Amino acid sequence: MTMRGKHTEKFRDEQVENDSFVRLVGGIKRADRMQQIWNMSYPQGNCGMLKGKSKEEVFREKAKAEGFTDIQVNRFLDLP
Repeated sequence: MTMRGKHTEKFRDEQVENDSFVRLVGGIKRADRMQQIWNMSYPQGNCGMLKGKSKEEVFREKAKAEGFTDIQVNRFLDLP
């Protein structure tokens, strides 16, 4: 069975984006590491008057602490 039409185009576009991201971060191991950081990031709850941090904010802090740039983090968050 072959894929045709919009599904094939969408898959191809997502693959191109993923490949581009892997190159941007320096390889598949770095891309995998970023996924691990995302999976281990959890929102930090509100405490009284203080506003907590979202999952994205926690992820950004952890990724930057491991040497990822804002551009790399933004691209990860934009992936389909």
